Formats: sequence, C-alpha cells, structure tokens
Amino acid sequence: MALKKFNPTTPSQRNLVLVDKSALYKGGPVKKLTEGLSKTGGRNNSGHVTAWQKGGGHKRRYRLIDFKRTKTGMFANVERIEYDPNRTAFIALITYEDGEQSYILAPQRLSIGDKVRAGIGSDIKPGNALDGPLLIVAGAGSGKTKVLTSRIAHIIKEKKAYPNQILSVTFTNKAAKEMQNRISSMLNSEAIGLSWLGTFHSICAKLLRKHANAAGLTSNFTIIDADDQIRLIKNICKSENVDIKQ
Repeated sequence: MALKKFNPTTPSQRNLVLVDKSALYKGGPVKKLTEGLSKTGGRNNSGHVTAWQKGGGHKRRYRLIDFKRTKTGMFANVERIEYDPNRTAFIALITYEDGEQSYILAPQRLSIGDKVRAGIGSDIKPGNALDGPLLIVAGAGSGKTKVLTSRIAHIIKEKKAYPNQILSVTFTNKAAKEMQNRISSMLNSEAIGLSWLGTFHSICAKLLRKHANAAGLTSNFTIIDADDQIRLIKNICKSENVDIKQ
C-alpha cells in the first residue's frame, strides 16, 4: 500500500504519514466468513452492571482468517483487499479453483488479481505459503523465535513429524530454553521429546557420544574448555614441581 503525506495546515499534521486506504474494498465482508462479536453490556459473569454507559454500540463482525493455509496444491485468485477492524494488517479475499473462498492476511506487494498457492513447490512470492524447507532472513527483534517455535508447534500438532524427529539448533542455552518453553506452552504435554532442541555444542556433543566408537572414543568422555585446560596444566606443573612463571 502507498503512503499518504499531509500538507501541515495544523501542528498535528506536521510530518504526518498514513497508509493510503483508497484502494481497499468499500463494501462489507463475506458473511459466511465472519462470526458475530458479542457484547458484555457492561455486565460481569453474574449479570450485574459493573461498568456504566456500555450499552448499545454498532454490530461487529469478526473475520475468520485462514492462518494455517491447509488447502494445499491449488491456486487461488485474489478478489479484493479489505480493511479488518480487528487487526492491524489488511486482509485479502481469495477464491480457489473449486469456488471456495477464504480470508488470508495480505502481505505487502499483494495485488488484486494475483494468484496465490500453498504447499510444497509453491514459488517464493507474496501471498504464497510454503510447506517445506524455509529460509528466514530477519534482523534482531523481528520475531524469528516466534516464527520458528510456531512452525515447530504446527509440525507436531499436524502429526507431520514426531518431536524427536525435529532438529532445532541455536547459539545460547538461554535461547534454547526460551524456545522449549514457548513450544511447551503451545502444545502442553505434546512438546515432550524435543531431544534435538539445543545449542550447537550440546547437539554436537550428543551426536559424538552416540557415535563415539566411530571416532575412537568412549561415550563417557569429558569435554574440557580453555579454562579447564589451563587449570589442568597448572595442576600438572604444580604436582611435578615446575614453576609456571619461568
């Protein structure tokens, strides 16, 4: 969507930039793809008025968004781009080849008349959903952990793989623990068995212990870091009466 700049005729319009919504659909949503949003009327679960002046209001409809894109292997045409009052992103109405319609989140550079597709073999373009290998390139704080944990939870929930068949490698123990906690909160007991979620060092050590014979080692070997090496050398020098300062 294009950006709209304002002539600063008032102080509040100085440097004001908004999203241009002129290209959005002006009508209402598809009724079969919505559901009603109930109101409390200012009453609690006992029916008592706890907040005054909350009655009435315009009828609201919640747009049902197809987040999972489970209809794979079929092209869909983008009919229109709509404003959704329930979220900050715009939504797109798509019609599949068999006539079924659904709402999806409208990414940038998605236009009316575009063809979108979900599933393995889909092109890397706005609106498509890939069900296979995925490369994520993003900066710090952009939500990489959210994407990865949601994808792992989706794979487990859809029975596409068992938890012990998923390899997830990160740099720090803190990041690995955070991913484990997020996946556990999404799936509860189904997250048990993520034995291959950890840091590079822990995963490689686990593989090395599992195949220790191939490397000429025993499975109970000890890994010594740089500090431990220096401490061990000092102890050896001390036991042999060697002055480490010389």
